[in-house]
Amino acid sequence: MEVKHTNLYKRNGIIYIDATLTEIGRVRFSTKLKDTKENMAKALLSAKDLIFAYLGVQVKEQKLTFATLGEKFILEECQHTKTQTLMKYKSNLTDIIKYFGSKDLRLITQEQVRNYAYDNQTQAYKIAFLNRIIRFAITNNVRLNLKPLKFKNHYVVNANTKNVLPFSLDEIKQVLESVKDDYFKNFLQLAFFTGMRTGELFALQWQDCDFENNKILVNKSLEFSTGKITTTKTHQSRYIDMLPQVKLALLSLKSKAQDDKTIFTFNVVTARNKWHKVCESLGLEKRCLYQTRHSFATMMLTNNEEPLWVSSMLGHKSLHTTYKHYVKYIPQTKKRAAFLDNFTLSIKGEI
Repeated sequence: MEVKHTNLYKRNGIIYIDATLTEIGRVRFSTKLKDTKENMAKALLSAKDLIFAYLGVQVKEQKLTFATLGEKFILEECQHTKTQTLMKYKSNLTDIIKYFGSKDLRLITQEQVRNYAYDNQTQAYKIAFLNRIIRFAITNNVRLNLKPLKFKNHYVVNANTKNVLPFSLDEIKQVLESVKDDYFKNFLQLAFFTGMRTGELFALQWQDCDFENNKILVNKSLEFSTGKITTTKTHQSRYIDMLPQVKLALLSLKSKAQDDKTIFTFNVVTARNKWHKVCESLGLEKRCLYQTRHSFATMMLTNNEEPLWVSSMLGHKSLHTTYKHYVKYIPQTKKRAAFLDNFTLSIKGEI
């Protein structure tokens, strides 16, 4: 005998169960529990126990924790996920388990989940991962007293722009002029003036560079945790413009290239160490190498380059992603509907 359908409802301040079973059909009965959030959560958790106890049959429902469900989610839903992303997921899951402990998911309230969001209000990716776990549970017919959180300002404070710490054009010039190592200087010149992700730069090959048409094919990325060449973050390839500053750097590198395949042969640890030494020597705020990408985006947008072109160069899935991260850098001083300035009508009568 199996429970096919279960519905909890309240009547006169008491929680009732309405269930359908394979052999006996529909049963409805009172749990004798008062209608409180805590009792509703308990009833959801032990619905099967209550049904079979009402029928005189003993059965025990297995405990369900974030650890159990999270591991199942990673096993079933992340088979084709990149290693670096998978490591982040596991780290997020560890954080969730640390917060909620071994408490049964069906006893966790929406308020407790909101509290977790407040505690991680500047780390939107943790809240996004928690939502994925909750949706996975719902999809797998796990009855929860929860629903995914909406991303509102009172949960995530400047989450999209908090980590955007771009360099100004003057600072970029200062950085490039201070670097004595031509190889590293050319690397930074590409980083600042292509907007490519760091992994994409390290995976770039000479065959990807079309000097005749001034285009660069971006179709792969270096996964730093494994050292393997994989797809780009969005799993999509794109052609980007080879700006004059980029072409100059590439031609300089090509004239001294010892490897006819890969453009950058030094490892990311070396690059990061050199980068931090440059910033430190100039007295600039310590920032990760990825800020070169943010610098490209903000530099182009603040100088009125088309957002659609910037989005294409960055390899964003949509213009929405570009706006989400960089909207405050887009100038808003343009006069709207200027084409109507000379548009007049001869109107009779009074308005």
